[in-house]
Amino acid sequence: MVVDPLDNVTINGLTISDFPGSGIFFFGAHNPKVIGVRALGNEEYRIARFTSTGGKIVDSVAKDSDEAGIYVGDSPNANVLLAANEVSDNLLASSSATPRTASSSATVPTTTASACST
Repeated sequence: MVVDPLDNVTINGLTISDFPGSGIFFFGAHNPKVIGVRALGNEEYRIARFTSTGGKIVDSVAKDSDEAGIYVGDSPNANVLLAANEVSDNLLASSSATPRTASSSATVPTTTASACST
């Protein structure tokens, strides 16, 4: 349980590559924004949000992961905007917008996703 959620954080124009963990990882955040981020070759998730609400992930690139490129999970009221993202060469392409078994590449068009619960 998150007692004091992170509010209104924006990550803009950051490149994260070859990191031994996840690129960007929110847990219990409210209205987080990820804009123009390049998450490449990190070992775990590229861009992930768990138990978070609101915000957006737009104009970002998530490639070369053994997990999901962009993941919105465990968030029944996610209300997140996913738009113009390039997601490719991940074990799970984009768990919030495509089936968990997706692989190879997927470009997520302007889409509002409600949730992906695992």
